[in-house]
Amino acid sequence: MPYTYYMILATLSAVPERSMTMTDLATLVYSSLSRLSHAVARLEERGWVRRSPNPDNRRITIAVLTDEGQAALDAAAPAHVEEVRRRLFDPLTGEQVAQLREILKALWKELDPAPGTPGPFPEIFGPEA
Repeated sequence: MPYTYYMILATLSAVPERSMTMTDLATLVYSSLSRLSHAVARLEERGWVRRSPNPDNRRITIAVLTDEGQAALDAAAPAHVEEVRRRLFDPLTGEQVAQLREILKALWKELDPAPGTPGPFPEIFGPEA
């Protein structure tokens, strides 16, 4: 599964009702609305995401993670996490990982597209020491 698709599915899986506006989703996955729309169209073809108009404002489109999309994400997650660990963390010492965690926390506070949301994927960093 391409990384972009994984991030879209993971982002939707982490929010209430597994749904959000396309605009908010684009912000959280650091994508243009146009690029996101193209990717979501591919995910719709697979049955992993569906789009529907907001009932309160039909100009707004809501992206919803389907049960099939959640299953695809669940199936892809172990390999994704293992690849991230292998490429980013295995070459580092425990001390370097702790330093990286602190650096990323500081950056997250400045770059957070949705203040108040959890920091960058604690399942990758593991519990804080």
